[in-house]
Amino acid sequence: MAVPEVLRPLRIDHWHKNGFVLLGVVAALKTTPAPWDVERVWHIVVSLVSACLMSSANYGINEILDAPFDRHHPTKRTRPLAVGTVSVSSVLLLAVLCAVASLAIAASIGPLLVLTDVVFFMSGLAYNVPPVRAKDVPFLDVLVESANNPIRLGFGWFAIRTGSPPLSLVIAFWAIGALLMTSKRFAEFRSAGGDAFIVRYRKSFAGYTDESLHIAMVLYACLFAFSYGILMQKYAPRLILMFPFVLVFLGWWFALCYEPHSIVQEPERLIRRPWFVLYCCATFGLLVLLV
Repeated sequence: MAVPEVLRPLRIDHWHKNGFVLLGVVAALKTTPAPWDVERVWHIVVSLVSACLMSSANYGINEILDAPFDRHHPTKRTRPLAVGTVSVSSVLLLAVLCAVASLAIAASIGPLLVLTDVVFFMSGLAYNVPPVRAKDVPFLDVLVESANNPIRLGFGWFAIRTGSPPLSLVIAFWAIGALLMTSKRFAEFRSAGGDAFIVRYRKSFAGYTDESLHIAMVLYACLFAFSYGILMQKYAPRLILMFPFVLVFLGWWFALCYEPHSIVQEPERLIRRPWFVLYCCATFGLLVLLV
């Protein structure tokens, strides 16, 4: 079923990224063992829906501000706002409605979830809206965008319990997000082959090189592994059994980055790699089993 044109800027097909909320749920359950009940399940569902709606609000604002730049991209030039098939006002209205609905739903759980929701929205503004517009600054764009991962952790964590999550867990979430975002830019940079359009599409690419992006990917992978090691040592030593699977994931992801016209440029298309998706689901299942 085709998504109506006016809804496309909300990127409902990107909601799978909010799967990181479920990892936050798993982490919170590890530190707060308690029997399952209807209220707990309801809190998880509400947190997930709230995160999805606020992400759509951020995506809508993103596409409104990016429309002039998307026209320079070989595939994104077909987006509704870049083409002009939908109006800015209609997308802005939908984005506002999504943000209000998200906050209202989060309020039914408690103030910590509302605060997480507000931070999620502010992160989107810092990334997209001038004068900050972090997405135009090399490396700062990744630092700000990848902050959405620990924020998603917060959605899952605060659905289950109060109190702050472990710092090592927050850093691990941020580092894996930074790796994924940097690898996306790495794949885009390689596909552009030095073409000037990539800078017209995104100013930050003027400050990137193939080497600097690759080095950043390695550093973020190392930071993730370091944080993961701390988590194992302090909270769940049995997670060492999962580490080989994590290494395979990282190696597979790096291999995808080096493919011509890599699918990493558009993560929503990863469903076309069923073996990779199946492996990720199996690894998540192992995580739940071990925790």
